[in-house]
Amino acid sequence: MNLEDRVAPTSFDDDEVVGFSGTAQDVDIDETPESDWVWIPETLFNRLILIGKAYDLHFASLIDWHEDSVLNSKQCEGFLAELEFIRRIVSDAALHEALDRILSAVVTVCRHNTFVLRVSPL
Repeated sequence: MNLEDRVAPTSFDDDEVVGFSGTAQDVDIDETPESDWVWIPETLFNRLILIGKAYDLHFASLIDWHEDSVLNSKQCEGFLAELEFIRRIVSDAALHEALDRILSAVVTVCRHNTFVLRVSPL
C-alpha cells in the first residue's frame, strides 16, 4: 500500500479551502480583500486541528472547525509558537506547505497590535 499521497501537497489541489487573513480589526471579514487571504486545503486544516488537540495546544480550542474565528495579536503570539512546534515535530510536506501559508498571516498579526487573524472555513 502506497500512502505517500497523504503527504504530497498536490494531493489536496481539489479540496475545499480554509482562509486565513491578518487584517486590521475594524475591517469586516466580508470586506477583507481577496489579496489579504491565504488558503489551505480543508483536509490539512483538519489535520492541523487534530494535531493541536493531540498535543493539547491552545489554538485547537480557539479555532472553530465550522465557523469563522478571530484571534487577536496576543493569541497569535501563542499560535505562532504552537505552529512552529508542529512544524518541527511533524514530517509532512503537505502540512509544512500549509503551515508556511498560515505563518505568513500570523506573523503579520504579531507585528501589528491592532490586527487580528481571521480564520474562515468555507
